[in-house]
Amino acid sequence: MIKQAREKLRDYKNVTLIEGLLTDLDPARKYGAATLLLVLHFLDDQGAKLNLLKAISQRLAPGAPFVMLDITSDKVHIKQNLGILILI
Repeated sequence: MIKQAREKLRDYKNVTLIEGLLTDLDPARKYGAATLLLVLHFLDDQGAKLNLLKAISQRLAPGAPFVMLDITSDKVHIKQNLGILILI
């Protein structure tokens, strides 16, 4: 997926794609955008989800877009995840 994104975005000099662990990123640096694709459903613990989303939020510049896509199997998970987003 990142390979395809690199190919499509290679002519855009203001875009840097970063693949890796969030904890490897400098927490002092503020990023212009972030995506979280198909990750949250792997985390069973609501606290872990909240910690991940807070860590992303802390690394984003004010007003920076954040796009999250995930799958869920029932309304309970949707409500829990929306509750987590409200907390951050």
